Amino acid sequence: MFDDRSMKQRLADRIELELGASFLADRVVDVVLDELLQPTTGMAVSGGIKLEQIMFDDDPDGTGVIFNEVSVVFRTMVQAAKDGG
Repeated sequence: MFDDRSMKQRLADRIELELGASFLADRVVDVVLDELLQPTTGMAVSGGIKLEQIMFDDDPDGTGVIFNEVSVVFRTMVQAAKDGG
């Protein structure tokens, strides 16, 4: 489930692979991560709903291990951003 590379390195590798633009990868990654620091309302709502489901509704993503559950909430928030939220 966890990738030991930093998020910054994973994003830079993906940008270089997808675009062949290694000279831009680090700057693009910084911009993307800066934007993720400021979640949209849609991201916050999606993450909050997922967290409530894990805590109170026996969501199948709930493992009882806080690190895994925080990762699920984060993925939910990022997916909401990808979906335009």
